[in-house]
Amino acid sequence: MINLVNMQKIIVKKKESISRWDYIATFKPPAYLSIENDNIFKIEILSEASPDFEFVSKKFKSTFSMGLGNRHPPVIGKPVKMPPVGLFGGVAVMQDPKIVKIEKIYNCVIYERFISEFKRMLKKYPHKKTKDIMKHLFHGSNGTDPKLIYESELGLD
Repeated sequence: MINLVNMQKIIVKKKESISRWDYIATFKPPAYLSIENDNIFKIEILSEASPDFEFVSKKFKSTFSMGLGNRHPPVIGKPVKMPPVGLFGGVAVMQDPKIVKIEKIYNCVIYERFISEFKRMLKKYPHKKTKDIMKHLFHGSNGTDPKLIYESELGLD
């Protein structure tokens, strides 16, 4: 017989892993952000233990070795055949890039515009995959200072 009276309850929390990212839910801004409060954006530094940090860092690291002439990026820490350059050529080892921090930026006005446009495109292009519509709506900023994007009501447009 086992005496359970003096045993402590131990809770083990399994680290959550993201295999598919929910773009709509992950960027939903906190309720306190609003245009009425003149507080439309927030920058959050992600903890290395967060699922978002893990997901973004894996995606970043998977693109780190692109441009070496390989069709598929090599495994970090494994030898990579480099294209010959002049007299030099041979093998290089890709180092695991150090990520200093990842910031998640919320902007309630841009988010609402995004959701509205997303819904419009779903109706206009019902035959398109949701993933393709999402790719169309998420795009880079080229040489624009990111502050000009996330602090504004216009965003990328």
